[in-house]
Amino acid sequence: MELTNTLVHLKNTQKKKIHGSTKIKACFVMLPELKDAFEEEEKEHLEKECVEAEKKAQKVVDANAWNTQIACESILKAFELPITSYKKKEDLEILATVLEISAKGTVQELT
Repeated sequence: MELTNTLVHLKNTQKKKIHGSTKIKACFVMLPELKDAFEEEEKEHLEKECVEAEKKAQKVVDANAWNTQIACESILKAFELPITSYKKKEDLEILATVLEISAKGTVQELT
């Protein structure tokens, strides 16, 4: 009898214990004035995120248009002056594209 109890106790201690996750249900209580202020701030935050997303999308469109323009100009433009006479960043980027060198950087770095 005691041996049986000991074996049962041993089996119980060797078993893996399974613990399920517990979900905590909560309810926040606040003053109506604070709730209105929170909702207003949340609305402003969402509007700001929307404006930032629109700006980011516009930057991508502008960058693609700029790259397309540079690619077209690199094919069509004739450079008749010495390379050192070109100072505009657009001209330098077109030259870099034609010469297949890096066009990253400022005008001072490109000249």
